[in-house]
Amino acid sequence: LYSTIDSIPDPDPDAAARMKKRVKGPINADAVPLVAKSLKNRVRAWMVKPELLEAHPEWMTRGRVAANGIAWGEEELEEQESVRRKKRK
Repeated sequence: LYSTIDSIPDPDPDAAARMKKRVKGPINADAVPLVAKSLKNRVRAWMVKPELLEAHPEWMTRGRVAANGIAWGEEELEEQESVRRKKRK
């Protein structure tokens, strides 16, 4: 079985040449969570260190960090804020 598989030529031999090694960048200690337009794209509170949330409570109200939700034991589900776009004429 293996000899049969090994005898078949590779249909895409240049795939290894296209692969690129990913290098992790430096850690930015001053980074803030980005503002997300919808709830599904926001950073959740469990993803942020508690001491950072205590130091920056405005992140929770300005659309940067969302509450954890029912799955994390919170009783109320945060309503999704929909962003209305202007209609083009």
